[in-house]
Amino acid sequence: MKHVLFIEDDKLFRDWIAETLQGEVTLESVGTLAEGLARLSNGAFDCALLDLNLPDSQGEGTYQRLRSTFPNLPIVILSGALDEGRTKRLYAQGAVCCLCKWTHAKSYDLLRTTLLRAFKKAPTWTKLHMAMTECRTLCAA
Repeated sequence: MKHVLFIEDDKLFRDWIAETLQGEVTLESVGTLAEGLARLSNGAFDCALLDLNLPDSQGEGTYQRLRSTFPNLPIVILSGALDEGRTKRLYAQGAVCCLCKWTHAKSYDLLRTTLLRAFKKAPTWTKLHMAMTECRTLCAA
């Protein structure tokens, strides 16, 4: 079973996601990026589920701080702060999946299925992104 850290400041939403994924993944939740970074430093996680707008970090910088601290960690974005441009930039930076809370939360089954697929493909996606980044670096040299 995948071990996922959910970094989300809305306690009710965290509880709803935990209920949605119950029995499918082992989910731990924290409410700030600082708590998430600390928890990831102290435990082995297969994936992070990340909201971009947290009390201590906003927007793409939230993703970038998590990515730079844990470059091998697969990260799935679940945020209300997504538009087409931001989503493309996050995918280019290695995000496994970008889901809009308000679109996907309307359908329990769609959200559950999408998250489980993202968690399943996460390790492969992250390795592929890292290899492509290394290749670009070598080609640019």
